[in-house]
Amino acid sequence: METQLGIFQQEIEELVIKSQINMRKLTMNDVQLSDLLKTSVNDIQQQTQSQIKEINDQIKLCINMQEDFLQIEALQKKIQIFRILIEDAVQKKEKKLSKSK
Repeated sequence: METQLGIFQQEIEELVIKSQINMRKLTMNDVQLSDLLKTSVNDIQQQTQSQIKEINDQIKLCINMQEDFLQIEALQKKIQIFRILIEDAVQKKEKKLSKSK
C-alpha cells in the first residue's frame, strides 16, 4: 500500500510539474499574443492616420480646385459683361454713324 501511495504521490507531483510548465507556456503565449495585438493595433492606427492624412490632402486639393473653378466662373462672367459692353458700344457707334450719313 505504501508503495502504491508513493507511486500516486509521485504521479501527482509529476502532474503538478506538468501543470506548472503548461501555466508558464500559457503565460508566455499570453504575453506574445498581447504583444502581437499591440503591434497589430499600432499598425492599424498608423495606417488609419496615414489614410486620414491622404483624405485630408484630397479634400484640400478639391477645395483648391473648387476655388479655381469659382475664379474661372467669375472671369467668364466678367468676359460676358465685357462682350455685352463692347457689343453695346459697337451698336451705339453704328447708330451714330448711320444717323450722321
